[in-house]
Amino acid sequence: MGPVGRALLANTPAPNNATTFQAVADRYTADLREEGRHNYADLIERNRRYFTEYTNGDLPLAAITPTVITGYERFLTRKKGLGSTTVGMMLSRTRTVINRAIRAGDVTYQVSPFALARIKAAPAREVAITADAIKAIRDYDTPVRMLRLTRDLFMLSFYFGGANLGDLLAIDWRRNPVEYVRIKTAHMGTGDAVVIPVPDAARPIVEAWMDTRTGRIDTGYNASYRNFYRALCRALDRIAADLNLGKVVF
Repeated sequence: MGPVGRALLANTPAPNNATTFQAVADRYTADLREEGRHNYADLIERNRRYFTEYTNGDLPLAAITPTVITGYERFLTRKKGLGSTTVGMMLSRTRTVINRAIRAGDVTYQVSPFALARIKAAPAREVAITADAIKAIRDYDTPVRMLRLTRDLFMLSFYFGGANLGDLLAIDWRRNPVEYVRIKTAHMGTGDAVVIPVPDAARPIVEAWMDTRTGRIDTGYNASYRNFYRALCRALDRIAADLNLGKVVF
């Protein structure tokens, strides 16, 4: 533990246990990666690096006070040079990790570490897409396999109410209706499954890409999920550029 961490502990009552911020953050990151939520895992991991850099080492959860959090906010602004929106995002990720620890019984606080913090919400993004743009993507024709695969996965997501890539790749498409538990909510333990019939417009896509032995979509790529997702996003950017659609996200 570094000098900042030792100084903070000197004025803090001894915790009931030694569970640290990094330990909780690392467990959460591992859970997120297991669920295929790599982008959010990257955010949690990035914030953990910033936080432990600020404290010059790992810190027990019980030592995190409102003064620590306000100091972290200044560190992000002055030392790391982050904008207010990004600072708010990092503080929010810090709060998420601490709240998980509280719910797990790893730590209790008489005063919330965020009692003095003002976390700025991220601005809303415009993510709507027009019907004409959807039709243009649906009708996009190309001999490039990755572009065709991206087009079809995008349309499958549209036909299935915005299902994310991890869900699409996990579904057994031999069934009709298909049933799955959304990756984004599976970790909450609700167990609620989405059951939806395969619409006629989606059947040609399923038939074109499904491995009949497993019922799963066969992308034909051996890359990790993370690298495949990045390749898909690049391909979607290419499609959007070819069709003059501006920014399109999966």
